[in-house]
Amino acid sequence: MAMTSDVELDSTTDVRMGKSTAKGRWQLACVVLCVIALWGFVFPAIAETDFQMDRQRRIEERGIDPMALFYTDHPAAQERLLQL
Repeated sequence: MAMTSDVELDSTTDVRMGKSTAKGRWQLACVVLCVIALWGFVFPAIAETDFQMDRQRRIEERGIDPMALFYTDHPAAQERLLQL
């Protein structure tokens, strides 16, 4: 017994997902614009704040490598391990 649906489909309906592709495109565009706004405006503005500049200065003074995968990658950690 085959079940049929009384739902009418237009050209913007994605039959596989049951959602409007136009709605999905709109949502994708909003997400992309939010990411661009964050990376292009918000994060650079935060990086210029006094709090963040002081934090960056302390990291550089201590010789901390922010790209180190583990704390043991830092030379000071090696010295500390030898003391233990």
